[in-house]
Amino acid sequence: MPLHPVIARIVRHAYAKGHASLHLQSLEAVREHYRQQFQAPKGTRQGEEFQAKGCRVRLHRPLGQENTVLPLIIYLRASGYSIGDLNDADFYAERLADYTQCAVAALEPRLSPEYKFPIPILDCIDGIVYLHDNHQVLKINPQKIALWGDSSGGTYAAAIVQLLKNEKIIQQQILFYPMLDYYHDYPSKKLYSEGYLLDKTLCDWFISNLCHSINDYQDPRISPVLAEDFSHLPRTTIIGAQYDRMRDEGMAYFDKLVAAKVPVNAVYFPGMIHGFLWYSGVIDVPNMALKYAANQVVEGFKC
Repeated sequence: MPLHPVIARIVRHAYAKGHASLHLQSLEAVREHYRQQFQAPKGTRQGEEFQAKGCRVRLHRPLGQENTVLPLIIYLRASGYSIGDLNDADFYAERLADYTQCAVAALEPRLSPEYKFPIPILDCIDGIVYLHDNHQVLKINPQKIALWGDSSGGTYAAAIVQLLKNEKIIQQQILFYPMLDYYHDYPSKKLYSEGYLLDKTLCDWFISNLCHSINDYQDPRISPVLAEDFSHLPRTTIIGAQYDRMRDEGMAYFDKLVAAKVPVNAVYFPGMIHGFLWYSGVIDVPNMALKYAANQVVEGFKC
């Protein structure tokens, strides 16, 4: 299927605004570019905020469910490890809370390159442990916790379920176009290396901010596909995009989970690019994908 026509116009506009040379700009220039050109849809409700060591936590609840003990979705936003802030998660957290009737906690680890690997992953773990340990006060069901990661948040999520699998805190994970393997090459990385916003040069810039050197790319906390053991991981849903250079590593991760007999399903949306959830306000596909994944969470909590 060809690129969705609205997405194609967005892509053309971005490159006309200098997107192809972003990797040559300063850190602050890139952050400002994303603030101006790639604003996430805005939330409308104020969540309850906490600080768990280096991790900010913003807890959203469905309307009318302020005093009910609810399952929890922990949301790790798309940040390229380096850009945006917690406000970028509000819209999706609110939607997920309303779709699933779950509490949704958006986590904000410290950004790179100011804080390099493994600090942001450890920040996320601190946030997760805080939520789990304070479940009574926060009215969270500790037996029903899902971890949701978009893009770079998917890197963190897939790393964390490995690191915490013996604690059995996470019952399921949802990965939207996750970044899972910086070490190996894949056909999709060559097919979509430029012209679809997540160019190779930009992706290399993002991961270089997080890592100390390319030697870190072999670490399964950076490339979760390289983990040695995939057994006993939680039920997993993977959402991908046809024109995403990260597409094939998501399928490689799927194959590893299948081989380890982990319950997993994957859906890839034709005509879409990496980060397509950001276009929820202009096309229907992101809302369809979000609802599909939300339904998977609800069904997963019934198991």
